[in-house]
Amino acid sequence: METPQVERRQYVRQPIRVPVEVRPRGDTPDFVSRVADLSEGGLAFVSSQPIPTDAVLDVSLPVGDQRFTVVATVVRCLTAEGEDSYRIGVAFLHPAMAFRMKIAEQILRIHELRRSLSVELGREVSIEEAATQWVENYAKEFAELYS
Repeated sequence: METPQVERRQYVRQPIRVPVEVRPRGDTPDFVSRVADLSEGGLAFVSSQPIPTDAVLDVSLPVGDQRFTVVATVVRCLTAEGEDSYRIGVAFLHPAMAFRMKIAEQILRIHELRRSLSVELGREVSIEEAATQWVENYAKEFAELYS
């Protein structure tokens, strides 16, 4: 008999694809990836190389009209099925309240967009669709935060 998996996350993660700059501490080079999902407590991204659990990283990402850099620790590194990449899950270490408030604000905006798109299109829009549309709407601002 299979044991049900218990959800241990304190925060709900939202699928959102924004750029993230990852700066591992130590000799590993910096790189840019895309966020797979994001919450007030952490995020996941894809890496071409594995990153050990408990490694400390500086991650920089756009949230709204600002760019935030926070310290995070790797909590999981999974091989992406059928791919030569790794899905890295990190937890933020002591994120500033301003950062947490901006994340919460952006998540609310995505949910509002989902509701308005559902009404406009006359069908239920998924959170993934709304997050994709939200990023497309603000892609230029994201690019400017990295220039």
